[in-house]
Amino acid sequence: MAIPNNAGAYSTIINMEGKWINDGKLHNVFATFPVFFRTATGIISTSEDLSKWLIALQNGKLLQNKNSIQELFTSVKLNDGHIDGFNKLTNGYALGWPTVEREEHPAAAPVGGMRSALFVYPKDDLSIVVLTNLQGSNPEWFIDEIAGYYFPDMKVKNGFGLSNNLKSLRQQLIESQFKNGYKLYTKIKKSQQRFHIIRRRNQFLGLSIIRTK
Repeated sequence: MAIPNNAGAYSTIINMEGKWINDGKLHNVFATFPVFFRTATGIISTSEDLSKWLIALQNGKLLQNKNSIQELFTSVKLNDGHIDGFNKLTNGYALGWPTVEREEHPAAAPVGGMRSALFVYPKDDLSIVVLTNLQGSNPEWFIDEIAGYYFPDMKVKNGFGLSNNLKSLRQQLIESQFKNGYKLYTKIKKSQQRFHIIRRRNQFLGLSIIRTK
């Protein structure tokens, strides 16, 4: 149960008979971490302090060499040449940083305990820090939408996260007021042999008339 004026951790996810379920109720959460793990978790800070740290880092007050800062945020390739990470969003790893590897607005993206996240967009001169005490809030999944207030093309409603081909199709569907969608798709496909639809991050904007490959 929630305790008034208490900033402890809460969760709506509980383990019942070995299965994790979300019952929609607030439960107190208390976690302890071994000493060797505390450099990666259990850090006590504020969004303001983290913001000051990020500004100092990117302004060269902590690392003076710009190449070092760039290397810090660059996703590292594995031995087989590909990049991998936690999930479809945080899909890479830099020097101690989970990263969001993508063509548009890539980010360095530390996350913590399913309740805190920090996104640095190196190419956009933007960083966003979200700290909560609700385990399961997973702010990493909505930080991009906050960034959309600074860069409108990052809003889901504007097609962010879609492949370039799907963005093009979406724009043409909007211009045609979504009339004869399948005919429009087949027309584009016929004129552009390399036109393929790729679904990203489970975003499809209701275009169920199209089969993905």
